[in-house]
Amino acid sequence: MRRVCAAALAVLIASAVLTAGGCAVGEGFDGLPDGSTADEAGVSIHMAITNALKGGVDQTQTSLGLARFKTQADILGVDLLLDLGDLYYGNPFATMTGGESLADVIREVGYDAMLCGWSDWGYGVEKLRALERRSMVPVLASNVVSAETGEAFFGTPFIIRDIDGVRVGIFGVIDQALNRWTSKAVYEQVRFRDPVLAAQRAVSELAERGCQVIICMSSVSCAELIARSVPGLDAVLAGGEDWTGLDYGEDDVLRDVPIITAQTGLEDFASLELTMDPERLHVERVETRWYSAADYADIVPDPAVDSAIASRMTVLTPLFGEILNVTPVTLRAMDPMDPYAEAELPRLVTDAYREKTGADAAFTFAAATLKDIPAGSITYGQLIE
Repeated sequence: MRRVCAAALAVLIASAVLTAGGCAVGEGFDGLPDGSTADEAGVSIHMAITNALKGGVDQTQTSLGLARFKTQADILGVDLLLDLGDLYYGNPFATMTGGESLADVIREVGYDAMLCGWSDWGYGVEKLRALERRSMVPVLASNVVSAETGEAFFGTPFIIRDIDGVRVGIFGVIDQALNRWTSKAVYEQVRFRDPVLAAQRAVSELAERGCQVIICMSSVSCAELIARSVPGLDAVLAGGEDWTGLDYGEDDVLRDVPIITAQTGLEDFASLELTMDPERLHVERVETRWYSAADYADIVPDPAVDSAIASRMTVLTPLFGEILNVTPVTLRAMDPMDPYAEAELPRLVTDAYREKTGADAAFTFAAATLKDIPAGSITYGQLIE
């Protein structure tokens, strides 16, 4: 019975073993019509930035929720919606469909681009590209290349937008350490190259294309290095959960380059406004603000995004009650009073890891299993809880 339960659980956690909106896949999307020029008025470029949603969409006590985020972004009149990665894996809303349910919602939100975080590779290499196509949100990671050919893995290395006559270029790079962190299956297909060199090349190309504002989306672990090492940047947007070296809520200015991040899971989102000087030669002012879930709990959700979430939940909800197996005994979770004691449920999780990966040994965070599964039927919903 344990083996059957482990196999079912392995389906749910397989992607934990890390193994485009509006722009065509190609050499880069250039949104500035030929011959367009900036007028004489000052211009501000306004962005709304989310980070590490981990598959979450609903409003909670600690999360604004995607439908309310969309409403607030529209109220602010932002020019760009950007996500800093670790988007598709985590919450059952996403993982039970391999990210597809979330991709449908993200399409309605209308993000301009996203960075790929380490967990976004959890569904596999080709699945991530399929999610990019389904969501119509380009994944910007210009230092990710095919292991076989050495060519760029994602088709869109950057986007360029015309905002009131100012040409804005945005590109992304992720931490080269993923060569060590990711799964064998992913490493067999892609490589993660030096992010600084990739950033330098991207800045050079965007400058050649006439970009007056250049923004890098980066893994937080290499954001400071990029800010220090890559001339020509106006801001670095740092994505991920490891904020070592970043003081949240403060702009860390290196080489006069602000580094901006946001709390994970839509506990807040960052608003970044860059204002050009009157001659439009450089950014003269950077303003940041963070909008928290607590401050905007009563905001009306965007109807299109709300409808997309409800539509997917209609499909997912019956799956939570699906019976996977039966247990004659209670599967005990971790005992907080004795966290090192043997317990059936953490053991089941590690058995599932071993069965899925073929590993000789597996480890799990026992504190993640705090609710017993009583004797009787075992459902998807119980495993997820």
